[in-house]
Amino acid sequence: MRLLLAYQNLIPQYGNGRMGVEKRWKGLGKGRRSAEGQRDIIPQLSDVSDTDVGCAGATLGLMQYSNGRVFVDVLYPDQAAKDVIRSTAGGLISNVLNAFQGMLDGLDWMDNDSKKGAYDKVLSIQKNVAFPDWITDNGKLDDFYKNLMLTGDDTYYTILDKLTVFNLWTQYNQLTATSTDRTDFLGQPGIVNAWYQPELNSITFPAGILPSSFLPSRMASVLELRWNGSCGWTRVDTRI
Repeated sequence: MRLLLAYQNLIPQYGNGRMGVEKRWKGLGKGRRSAEGQRDIIPQLSDVSDTDVGCAGATLGLMQYSNGRVFVDVLYPDQAAKDVIRSTAGGLISNVLNAFQGMLDGLDWMDNDSKKGAYDKVLSIQKNVAFPDWITDNGKLDDFYKNLMLTGDDTYYTILDKLTVFNLWTQYNQLTATSTDRTDFLGQPGIVNAWYQPELNSITFPAGILPSSFLPSRMASVLELRWNGSCGWTRVDTRI
């Protein structure tokens, strides 16, 4: 508490920190990565209105796990589909990590002890693929949102206020955590992105970057390299 009070000028305040609706999702949820701005919609999607896009973006940021649940149910309707995406993407990520180990082998300026530490870190990396398992459990998902009380009489902006307060509470509640969860995605399952979390030594590829348009279930090996590029930059950004 003393630390919070000492650095209160650096802590965002809900009362004076309101953002525009189109930017409100930035930094909310359980993220510890740098907040990203909402990306422009692809011009070809002209049949999607700006209002639809704005609403979808708001649910992605403000209700990331309920949004993710809907997204996952559509993309992976049964256990077989879930298993396929996990095994396929997991295999490609393993290829990237193996290539990274090969790069370490060729570094003549590193001594053996340093290389061993780097190898151990690569071998112990936590791979988070597609979505957190718990969001497919109705009971666990309900429990996560149990402190979010919405009613049929709430206006749109009242709902936004309640969601903002809930997400701020979720962020600060991490200060009371008694253990580390390396399976925590720390981001939205529906976002088209991937990231490495150095504090947890985890690499995450959410469902948003893994649909068939990005990761066909049966692609030629040469085409796999193109997708591996998006994995590679995430891993290369790692600080061993």
